[in-house]
Amino acid sequence: MVGKQSTSKSHPGAEFLSKKFDVTNKAILITGASSGFGEHFAKMYAEAGCRVFALLARRTDRLEDLAADLRQSYPDINIATVQCDVSKTEDIPRAFDEAEKKTGRCFDVIVNNAGIGPVVRVLNETEESYNMTMDVNTRACFFVAQEAVKRLKAAEQRNGSIINISSIYGKRVGHGHAVYSISKAALTQMTKAMAIEVLGEGVRVNSVHPGFFRTELTQDYYDSPKGDAFLKKHVPMERLGLLEELDGVMLLLASDASSFMTGAELLVDGAHTTSSL
Repeated sequence: MVGKQSTSKSHPGAEFLSKKFDVTNKAILITGASSGFGEHFAKMYAEAGCRVFALLARRTDRLEDLAADLRQSYPDINIATVQCDVSKTEDIPRAFDEAEKKTGRCFDVIVNNAGIGPVVRVLNETEESYNMTMDVNTRACFFVAQEAVKRLKAAEQRNGSIINISSIYGKRVGHGHAVYSISKAALTQMTKAMAIEVLGEGVRVNSVHPGFFRTELTQDYYDSPKGDAFLKKHVPMERLGLLEELDGVMLLLASDASSFMTGAELLVDGAHTTSSL
């Protein structure tokens, strides 16, 4: 009975919100979709009503598992899984071709989520590791975004949104994260530079800067006494963010509710970057 009472008829505000943040007619492409943020974003957008997806990653086995779960939950979903190593520029147009062929859609929301973050001190950094971090975190995002804008322009679609997943390390630095910080700072500037250049094509480009979040890679450390002490010292909210606490900003940027936003930097970090010195 509680569920039946929670309808848009009983609560007009729910209808307003569903229209304002509507993603039901969007076609969303997510890179790095096989785990972590990317996997969560796919599930969240599907729950919000989006039914056309392209999920890109290097690990196709996990992509297929995710797609199977989504198809079971949403039988009407139109979803393409595409193997793609975004660090290889030549892979990107091929991945878009495959995604468009499988779904029959040009993608109007691009989530540039693929990223790596090796922990390497400055004096131990190698050219190979440096190049790989920059290739995945910055260069790949540029060429994925570029490819998306070219295709939206060719399709005469003038309502695109590119969401670059940056980091608080694009605003601050930390020991062992020099190159990662460089790559994310560059991504932030790329977002702003691209935003003003593609306005004429009807495409918005914004960046999201997560702080420390609970993922399969971080939870063990932050659940330990050492990790807990770190959070209490450095994060004003004294805890990790939960993946669902990114949902609001991701829905905002994917929907037309953000139609007057481009070149913006949205921090979701528990006030970490505004903490007192």
